[in-house]
Amino acid sequence: MPVQGPSSRPVQPLNTNTVGPQPASTTSLPQSNTLPSLDLNTFETGRTGEVVLPPAVQERTNAALAKFEDTLRHTLHHDAMSLAAGHQPVRAGDALTDAQNSALKDATKELFMSMPIGALSPSATAELKGFLQGQGMSTDNLETKTLGDLGKVGGDLAKKWANDLKDNSPGVYYGALAAGAAAVGAYGYLEGSDSLKKLGIKPEFKTDFFNKQLSVKAEGMWGKRFSDPNIRADINGRVNLNPLTLRISSSIDARKLEDTQLGLGARLGDDKRYLDVQANGSIDGLKDVAVSGRWTTDHVTARASANFDDSFNLQNGEVGLSTRFNDSLTTDMDLKFGPNWEPASMGGSLSYERDKFRLSAGVRHDFAEDRTSANLSASYTPTRDLEFGLQGSYDSDRGGRVGVGMTWRF
Repeated sequence: MPVQGPSSRPVQPLNTNTVGPQPASTTSLPQSNTLPSLDLNTFETGRTGEVVLPPAVQERTNAALAKFEDTLRHTLHHDAMSLAAGHQPVRAGDALTDAQNSALKDATKELFMSMPIGALSPSATAELKGFLQGQGMSTDNLETKTLGDLGKVGGDLAKKWANDLKDNSPGVYYGALAAGAAAVGAYGYLEGSDSLKKLGIKPEFKTDFFNKQLSVKAEGMWGKRFSDPNIRADINGRVNLNPLTLRISSSIDARKLEDTQLGLGARLGDDKRYLDVQANGSIDGLKDVAVSGRWTTDHVTARASANFDDSFNLQNGEVGLSTRFNDSLTTDMDLKFGPNWEPASMGGSLSYERDKFRLSAGVRHDFAEDRTSANLSASYTPTRDLEFGLQGSYDSDRGGRVGVGMTWRF
Protein backbone atom coordinates (compact mmCIF):
# COMPACT_ATOMS: atom_id res chain seq x y z
CA MET A 1 0.00 0.00 0.00
CA PRO A 2 2.55 2.60 -1.13
CA VAL A 3 1.64 6.19 -0.51
CA GLN A 4 3.37 9.52 -0.77
CA GLY A 5 4.35 10.77 2.67
CA PRO A 6 5.36 14.28 3.73
CA SER A 7 7.00 16.11 0.89
CA SER A 8 10.40 16.13 2.56
CA ARG A 9 10.37 12.41 3.36
CA PRO A 10 8.67 10.14 0.78
CA VAL A 11 7.61 6.83 2.26
CA GLN A 12 8.76 3.65 0.54
CA PRO A 13 6.27 0.88 -0.35
CA LEU A 14 5.72 -1.65 2.40
CA ASN A 15 6.66 -5.28 1.80
CA THR A 16 3.43 -7.18 1.25
CA ASN A 17 4.86 -10.62 0.56
CA THR A 18 3.83 -11.91 3.98
CA VAL A 19 0.15 -12.26 3.13
CA GLY A 20 -1.07 -15.77 3.87
CA PRO A 21 -2.70 -18.27 1.47
CA GLN A 22 -5.84 -17.14 -0.33
CA PRO A 23 -9.01 -19.15 -1.01
CA ALA A 24 -8.88 -21.57 -3.96
CA SER A 25 -11.27 -19.43 -6.00
CA THR A 26 -12.18 -15.81 -5.57
CA THR A 27 -15.59 -14.21 -5.44
CA SER A 28 -17.00 -11.65 -7.83
CA LEU A 29 -17.62 -8.02 -7.02
CA PRO A 30 -19.97 -7.73 -4.02
CA GLN A 31 -23.69 -7.43 -4.33
CA SER A 32 -25.70 -5.37 -1.86
CA ASN A 33 -25.66 -8.11 0.79
CA THR A 34 -22.03 -9.15 0.46
CA LEU A 35 -18.72 -7.80 1.62
CA PRO A 36 -16.04 -6.51 -0.72
CA SER A 37 -13.61 -9.12 -2.00
CA LEU A 38 -10.20 -8.98 -0.38
CA ASP A 39 -8.09 -10.53 -3.14
CA LEU A 40 -4.54 -9.23 -3.28
CA ASN A 41 -5.15 -7.47 -6.59
CA THR A 42 -7.93 -5.41 -5.02
CA PHE A 43 -5.36 -3.43 -3.07
CA GLU A 44 -2.88 -3.36 -5.96
CA THR A 45 -0.03 -4.43 -3.69
CA GLY A 46 2.31 -4.92 -6.62
CA ARG A 47 2.11 -1.41 -7.97
CA THR A 48 5.07 0.93 -7.74
CA GLY A 49 5.68 4.62 -8.14
CA GLU A 50 4.37 7.70 -6.45
CA VAL A 51 0.63 7.89 -5.83
CA VAL A 52 -1.05 11.26 -6.28
CA LEU A 53 -3.77 11.63 -3.66
CA PRO A 54 -6.48 14.30 -3.27
CA PRO A 55 -5.39 17.06 -0.85
CA ALA A 56 -7.78 16.01 1.95
CA VAL A 57 -6.67 12.38 1.68
CA GLN A 58 -3.00 13.38 1.53
CA GLU A 59 -3.41 15.50 4.66
CA ARG A 60 -4.79 12.59 6.73
CA THR A 61 -2.19 10.26 5.25
CA ASN A 62 0.63 12.62 6.17
CA ALA A 63 -0.78 12.99 9.70
CA ALA A 64 -0.94 9.19 10.17
CA LEU A 65 2.61 8.71 8.86
CA ALA A 66 3.97 11.61 10.93
CA LYS A 67 2.47 10.19 14.13
CA PHE A 68 3.85 6.75 13.29
CA GLU A 69 7.31 8.23 12.69
CA ASP A 70 7.22 10.18 15.97
CA THR A 71 6.26 7.03 17.87
CA LEU A 72 9.12 5.09 16.28
CA ARG A 73 11.62 7.84 17.08
CA HIS A 74 10.48 7.97 20.71
CA THR A 75 10.36 4.18 21.13
CA LEU A 76 13.81 3.70 19.62
CA HIS A 77 15.22 6.73 21.53
CA HIS A 78 15.99 8.83 18.46
CA ASP A 79 14.26 11.95 19.84
CA ALA A 80 15.78 14.85 21.74
CA MET A 81 13.95 14.14 25.01
CA SER A 82 15.21 10.53 25.09
CA LEU A 83 18.75 11.73 24.45
CA ALA A 84 18.39 14.31 27.21
CA ALA A 85 17.23 11.56 29.58
CA GLY A 86 20.40 9.58 28.82
CA HIS A 87 18.85 6.78 26.72
CA GLN A 88 21.02 5.04 24.14
CA PRO A 89 19.51 5.20 20.64
CA VAL A 90 18.67 1.82 19.15
CA ARG A 91 20.77 1.04 16.08
CA ALA A 92 20.40 -1.56 13.34
CA GLY A 93 20.94 -5.01 14.78
CA ASP A 94 20.32 -3.99 18.41
CA ALA A 95 17.95 -6.21 20.36
CA LEU A 96 14.62 -4.62 21.32
CA THR A 97 13.02 -4.95 24.73
CA ASP A 98 9.59 -6.54 25.18
CA ALA A 99 8.16 -3.08 25.85
CA GLN A 100 9.66 -1.72 22.64
CA ASN A 101 8.36 -4.66 20.60
CA SER A 102 4.89 -4.16 22.05
CA ALA A 103 4.99 -0.41 21.35
CA LEU A 104 6.02 -0.99 17.73
CA LYS A 105 3.23 -3.51 17.18
CA ASP A 106 0.68 -1.09 18.63
CA ALA A 107 2.03 1.75 16.50
CA THR A 108 1.83 -0.34 13.33
CA LYS A 109 -1.75 -1.35 14.07
CA GLU A 110 -2.67 2.28 14.78
CA LEU A 111 -1.04 3.36 11.50
CA PHE A 112 -3.10 0.85 9.53
CA MET A 113 -6.36 1.83 11.22
CA SER A 114 -5.69 5.58 10.82
CA MET A 115 -4.93 5.49 7.08
CA PRO A 116 -7.68 7.09 4.96
CA ILE A 117 -9.58 4.81 2.59
CA GLY A 118 -8.51 6.95 -0.35
CA ALA A 119 -4.87 5.98 0.29
CA LEU A 120 -5.60 2.35 -0.66
CA SER A 121 -6.45 2.22 -4.37
CA PRO A 122 -9.28 3.37 -6.65
CA SER A 123 -10.58 -0.20 -7.05
CA ALA A 124 -10.57 -0.88 -3.31
CA THR A 125 -12.37 2.40 -2.64
CA ALA A 126 -14.97 1.64 -5.32
CA GLU A 127 -15.67 -1.85 -3.95
CA LEU A 128 -15.95 -0.60 -0.39
CA LYS A 129 -18.25 2.22 -1.48
CA GLY A 130 -20.52 -0.28 -3.26
CA PHE A 131 -20.69 -2.47 -0.18
CA LEU A 132 -21.52 0.40 2.18
CA GLN A 133 -24.21 1.72 -0.16
CA GLY A 134 -25.73 -1.76 -0.27
CA GLN A 135 -25.94 -1.69 3.51
CA GLY A 136 -27.72 1.67 3.48
CA MET A 137 -24.67 3.45 4.93
CA SER A 138 -23.49 6.88 3.89
CA THR A 139 -20.45 7.05 1.63
CA ASP A 140 -20.03 10.81 1.78
CA ASN A 141 -16.35 11.75 1.99
CA LEU A 142 -15.46 8.05 2.13
CA GLU A 143 -11.99 8.73 0.71
CA THR A 144 -11.02 10.78 3.77
CA LYS A 145 -12.42 8.34 6.33
CA THR A 146 -10.09 5.84 7.99
CA LEU A 147 -10.46 2.13 8.54
CA GLY A 148 -10.94 2.89 12.22
CA ASP A 149 -13.87 5.19 11.35
CA LEU A 150 -15.70 2.25 9.78
CA GLY A 151 -15.98 0.34 13.06
CA LYS A 152 -17.69 -3.02 12.60
CA VAL A 153 -16.74 -3.28 8.93
CA GLY A 154 -13.23 -4.40 9.88
CA GLY A 155 -14.60 -7.38 11.78
CA ASP A 156 -17.00 -8.19 8.96
CA LEU A 157 -14.15 -8.27 6.47
CA ALA A 158 -12.33 -10.88 8.56
CA LYS A 159 -15.46 -13.03 8.57
CA LYS A 160 -15.60 -12.68 4.79
CA TRP A 161 -12.25 -14.43 4.43
CA ALA A 162 -13.57 -17.47 6.34
CA ASN A 163 -16.81 -17.48 4.31
CA ASP A 164 -14.86 -17.42 1.04
CA LEU A 165 -13.01 -20.56 2.04
CA LYS A 166 -16.19 -22.18 3.33
CA ASP A 167 -18.19 -21.45 0.14
CA ASN A 168 -15.49 -22.16 -2.42
CA SER A 169 -13.82 -25.16 -0.80
CA PRO A 170 -16.30 -26.68 1.69
CA GLY A 171 -14.42 -29.98 1.87
CA VAL A 172 -11.21 -28.22 2.81
CA TYR A 173 -12.99 -25.89 5.20
CA TYR A 174 -14.92 -28.51 7.18
CA GLY A 175 -12.08 -31.00 7.01
CA ALA A 176 -9.65 -28.50 8.46
CA LEU A 177 -12.21 -27.44 11.06
CA ALA A 178 -12.83 -31.00 12.21
CA ALA A 179 -9.13 -31.85 12.26
CA GLY A 180 -8.36 -28.67 14.16
CA ALA A 181 -11.06 -29.33 16.74
CA ALA A 182 -9.85 -32.89 17.27
CA ALA A 183 -6.25 -31.76 17.61
CA VAL A 184 -7.12 -29.02 20.09
CA GLY A 185 -9.30 -31.39 22.11
CA ALA A 186 -6.57 -34.02 22.28
CA TYR A 187 -3.95 -31.44 23.19
CA GLY A 188 -6.13 -30.00 25.93
CA TYR A 189 -6.78 -33.49 27.32
CA LEU A 190 -3.14 -34.59 27.28
CA GLU A 191 -1.55 -31.33 28.43
CA GLY A 192 -4.24 -29.68 30.57
CA SER A 193 -6.26 -26.48 30.39
CA ASP A 194 -3.20 -24.21 30.64
CA SER A 195 -1.97 -25.61 27.33
CA LEU A 196 -5.07 -24.26 25.58
CA LYS A 197 -4.35 -20.77 26.86
CA LYS A 198 -1.00 -20.90 25.09
CA LEU A 199 -2.97 -21.39 21.88
CA GLY A 200 -5.12 -18.35 22.66
CA ILE A 201 -8.11 -20.51 23.68
CA LYS A 202 -9.78 -19.77 27.01
CA PRO A 203 -11.96 -22.62 28.35
CA GLU A 204 -14.56 -20.29 29.82
CA PHE A 205 -18.25 -19.45 29.61
CA LYS A 206 -19.73 -15.94 29.75
CA THR A 207 -23.35 -14.79 29.85
CA ASP A 208 -25.48 -11.87 31.00
CA PHE A 209 -28.85 -11.68 32.76
CA PHE A 210 -31.45 -8.98 33.52
CA ASN A 211 -30.57 -6.75 30.58
CA LYS A 212 -26.84 -7.12 31.28
CA GLN A 213 -27.18 -5.95 34.89
CA LEU A 214 -25.83 -9.31 36.09
CA SER A 215 -22.94 -11.11 34.38
CA VAL A 216 -21.49 -14.53 35.08
CA LYS A 217 -18.14 -15.87 33.87
CA ALA A 218 -17.13 -19.44 34.63
CA GLU A 219 -13.73 -20.91 33.77
CA GLY A 220 -12.86 -24.59 33.61
CA MET A 221 -9.47 -25.84 34.77
CA TRP A 222 -7.89 -29.29 34.72
CA GLY A 223 -4.51 -30.96 34.72
CA LYS A 224 -2.96 -33.44 32.34
CA ARG A 225 -5.35 -36.18 31.16
CA PHE A 226 -8.21 -34.27 32.77
CA SER A 227 -6.87 -34.70 36.30
CA ASP A 228 -7.92 -32.48 39.21
CA PRO A 229 -10.81 -30.70 37.42
CA ASN A 230 -12.13 -27.46 38.85
CA ILE A 231 -14.47 -24.57 38.04
CA ARG A 232 -13.95 -20.96 39.05
CA ALA A 233 -16.74 -18.43 38.61
CA ASP A 234 -16.95 -14.65 38.81
CA ILE A 235 -20.31 -12.95 39.32
CA ASN A 236 -20.77 -9.20 38.87
CA GLY A 237 -23.97 -7.21 39.15
CA ARG A 238 -24.91 -3.55 38.87
CA VAL A 239 -28.24 -1.84 39.55
CA ASN A 240 -28.74 1.80 38.59
CA LEU A 241 -31.18 3.79 40.71
CA ASN A 242 -30.22 7.24 39.49
CA PRO A 243 -28.29 8.93 41.07
CA LEU A 244 -27.41 5.80 43.13
CA THR A 245 -25.58 2.79 41.67
CA LEU A 246 -25.35 -0.48 43.63
CA ARG A 247 -22.72 -3.15 42.89
CA ILE A 248 -22.24 -6.76 43.90
CA SER A 249 -19.41 -9.10 43.05
CA SER A 250 -18.35 -12.60 44.00
CA SER A 251 -15.49 -14.95 43.13
CA ILE A 252 -16.03 -18.64 43.78
CA ASP A 253 -13.52 -21.50 43.53
CA ALA A 254 -15.16 -24.94 43.60
CA ARG A 255 -12.08 -26.48 45.23
CA LYS A 256 -11.75 -23.78 47.87
CA LEU A 257 -15.21 -22.62 48.82
CA GLU A 258 -13.77 -21.20 52.01
CA ASP A 259 -11.87 -18.66 49.90
CA THR A 260 -15.04 -17.29 48.30
CA GLN A 261 -14.72 -13.54 47.85
CA LEU A 262 -17.64 -11.12 48.22
CA GLY A 263 -17.91 -7.46 47.38
CA LEU A 264 -20.58 -4.81 47.91
CA GLY A 265 -20.36 -1.29 46.59
CA ALA A 266 -22.41 1.85 46.12
CA ARG A 267 -21.83 5.10 44.26
CA LEU A 268 -23.86 8.28 44.70
CA GLY A 269 -23.51 10.71 41.81
CA ASP A 270 -21.96 10.53 38.34
CA ASP A 271 -18.38 10.25 37.06
CA LYS A 272 -17.66 13.94 37.68
CA ARG A 273 -19.12 14.27 41.18
CA TYR A 274 -19.56 11.23 43.36
CA LEU A 275 -19.08 9.48 46.68
CA ASP A 276 -18.13 5.81 46.37
CA VAL A 277 -17.95 3.08 49.04
CA GLN A 278 -16.68 -0.46 48.40
CA ALA A 279 -16.59 -3.25 51.03
CA ASN A 280 -14.77 -6.54 50.38
CA GLY A 281 -14.79 -9.71 52.37
CA SER A 282 -15.16 -13.49 52.43
CA ILE A 283 -17.48 -15.96 54.09
CA ASP A 284 -15.37 -15.42 57.22
CA GLY A 285 -16.19 -11.71 57.41
CA LEU A 286 -15.14 -8.23 56.34
CA LYS A 287 -11.64 -7.71 54.91
CA ASP A 288 -11.38 -4.05 53.90
CA VAL A 289 -13.35 -0.94 53.00
CA ALA A 290 -12.47 1.69 50.39
CA VAL A 291 -14.02 5.16 50.28
CA SER A 292 -13.41 7.68 47.49
CA GLY A 293 -14.92 10.88 46.20
CA ARG A 294 -14.51 13.44 43.43
CA TRP A 295 -15.83 16.92 42.69
CA THR A 296 -15.16 18.32 39.22
CA THR A 297 -15.93 21.64 37.58
CA ASP A 298 -14.71 23.06 34.29
CA HIS A 299 -11.37 24.11 35.78
CA VAL A 300 -10.96 22.37 39.15
CA THR A 301 -11.03 18.73 40.31
CA ALA A 302 -10.85 17.82 44.00
CA ARG A 303 -10.41 14.18 44.96
CA ALA A 304 -9.98 12.07 48.09
CA SER A 305 -9.66 8.37 48.86
CA ALA A 306 -9.07 6.19 51.90
CA ASN A 307 -8.61 2.46 52.48
CA PHE A 308 -9.47 0.87 55.84
CA ASP A 309 -8.91 -2.58 57.30
CA ASP A 310 -11.60 -4.78 58.87
CA SER A 311 -11.39 -2.73 62.09
CA PHE A 312 -11.76 0.54 60.15
CA ASN A 313 -8.18 1.59 60.81
CA LEU A 314 -6.72 3.67 57.99
CA GLN A 315 -4.20 1.83 55.82
CA ASN A 316 -3.56 4.58 53.28
CA GLY A 317 -5.28 7.63 51.86
CA GLU A 318 -4.88 10.64 49.59
CA VAL A 319 -6.32 14.09 48.99
CA GLY A 320 -5.58 16.04 45.82
CA LEU A 321 -6.46 19.09 43.80
CA SER A 322 -6.02 19.56 40.04
CA THR A 323 -6.55 22.83 38.21
CA ARG A 324 -6.69 23.82 34.54
CA PHE A 325 -6.21 27.54 34.12
CA ASN A 326 -6.51 27.45 30.32
CA ASP A 327 -5.76 25.13 27.43
CA SER A 328 -2.04 25.46 28.10
CA LEU A 329 -1.46 25.35 31.87
CA THR A 330 -2.45 22.64 34.38
CA THR A 331 -1.32 21.97 37.95
CA ASP A 332 -1.77 19.12 40.42
CA MET A 333 -1.12 18.85 44.18
CA ASP A 334 -1.60 15.90 46.50
CA LEU A 335 -1.00 14.76 50.07
CA LYS A 336 -0.76 11.03 50.82
CA PHE A 337 -1.29 9.37 54.19
CA GLY A 338 -0.09 6.13 55.70
CA PRO A 339 -1.48 4.12 58.64
CA ASN A 340 -3.02 6.15 61.45
CA TRP A 341 -3.24 9.23 59.24
CA GLU A 342 0.51 9.80 59.33
CA PRO A 343 1.62 11.97 56.35
CA ALA A 344 3.50 9.78 53.86
CA SER A 345 4.37 12.17 51.04
CA MET A 346 3.39 15.47 49.51
CA GLY A 347 3.97 16.75 46.00
CA GLY A 348 2.93 18.94 43.15
CA SER A 349 3.38 19.16 39.40
CA LEU A 350 2.94 21.70 36.62
CA SER A 351 2.47 21.23 32.89
CA TYR A 352 2.57 23.92 30.22
CA GLU A 353 2.15 23.45 26.50
CA ARG A 354 1.78 26.06 23.82
CA ASP A 355 2.53 26.02 20.13
CA LYS A 356 5.86 24.22 19.79
CA PHE A 357 7.00 24.48 23.42
CA ARG A 358 6.34 22.00 26.24
CA LEU A 359 7.33 22.28 29.89
CA SER A 360 6.65 20.02 32.85
CA ALA A 361 7.98 20.17 36.42
CA GLY A 362 7.32 18.34 39.65
CA VAL A 363 8.49 18.09 43.24
CA ARG A 364 7.78 15.51 45.99
CA HIS A 365 8.82 15.09 49.63
CA ASP A 366 8.79 11.69 51.36
CA PHE A 367 8.21 12.21 55.10
CA ALA A 368 9.25 8.70 56.18
CA GLU A 369 12.66 8.97 54.48
CA ASP A 370 12.91 12.76 54.84
CA ARG A 371 13.80 12.84 51.16
CA THR A 372 12.96 15.43 48.49
CA SER A 373 13.06 14.92 44.74
CA ALA A 374 12.30 17.18 41.80
CA ASN A 375 12.25 16.94 38.03
CA LEU A 376 12.07 19.33 35.09
CA SER A 377 11.71 18.68 31.38
CA ALA A 378 11.27 21.01 28.42
CA SER A 379 11.19 20.61 24.66
CA TYR A 380 11.05 23.02 21.77
CA THR A 381 10.36 22.05 18.15
CA PRO A 382 10.74 25.10 15.92
CA THR A 383 10.37 22.89 12.82
CA ARG A 384 9.47 19.27 12.27
CA ASP A 385 13.11 18.44 11.53
CA LEU A 386 14.68 20.35 14.45
CA GLU A 387 14.02 19.51 18.11
CA PHE A 388 15.63 20.58 21.39
CA GLY A 389 15.19 18.74 24.68
CA LEU A 390 16.11 19.44 28.31
CA GLN A 391 15.82 17.07 31.26
CA GLY A 392 16.81 17.82 34.83
CA SER A 393 16.37 16.00 38.12
CA TYR A 394 17.30 16.49 41.75
CA ASP A 395 17.34 14.13 44.72
CA SER A 396 18.32 15.25 48.21
CA ASP A 397 20.21 11.94 48.72
CA ARG A 398 21.87 11.57 45.32
CA GLY A 399 22.26 15.10 44.00
CA GLY A 400 21.22 16.53 40.66
CA ARG A 401 21.52 15.80 36.94
CA VAL A 402 20.92 17.86 33.81
CA GLY A 403 20.77 16.51 30.26
CA VAL A 404 20.45 18.33 26.95
CA GLY A 405 19.57 16.79 23.59
CA MET A 406 19.13 18.00 20.04
CA THR A 407 18.05 16.26 16.84
CA TRP A 408 18.24 17.64 13.32
CA ARG A 409 17.01 15.66 10.36
CA PHE A 410 18.15 16.59 6.89
